[in-house]
Amino acid sequence: MKTTIIGLGLIGGSLAKELRKMKFTTELVGVDVNEKHAQQAIKLGLVDRMETMEKALSNADLVIIAIPVDKELEVLPEVLDTINANTTVTDMGSTKKEINEKVKNHINRKNFVAAHPMSGTENSGPTAALEGLFRGKIAIICDQEESGPQHLALVEKMLQGLGMDIAYMSSDEQD
Repeated sequence: MKTTIIGLGLIGGSLAKELRKMKFTTELVGVDVNEKHAQQAIKLGLVDRMETMEKALSNADLVIIAIPVDKELEVLPEVLDTINANTTVTDMGSTKKEINEKVKNHINRKNFVAAHPMSGTENSGPTAALEGLFRGKIAIICDQEESGPQHLALVEKMLQGLGMDIAYMSSDEQD
């Protein structure tokens, strides 16, 4: 499975480490607007390579958006516009109502699984990435009825593989 991670800070970088360790993916591609972070992610072995958003999305099976919510509001619709019909998209944003509202009528809405891992530290950037950051924590999946069953199943499998317990809520309840 080919995975693209958009944003390689603490959360995205930690996901990359864990997904590689658990052999969840065969290829990890990174996208980051911060050139310093992009270089660090390669140097640290978090991803196999960095690519432009368009190229990284072109043959991804799984896309993980791990950027601040204000930036995700711009990026998520672009991602959903670009992916193929079988690509699963998930995010790691801390709030969900505005994100889900932004894409509720998108033609590829079923490909998106809104998730929030209740995990983190005060540190940021690729050098802050930690193995085990998600183990024993809770991941919230919001508005799961809006996601296609195969996409939901893939994200659930990933989160459980990270050692997380999953809770289901509406966006209103989560926020």
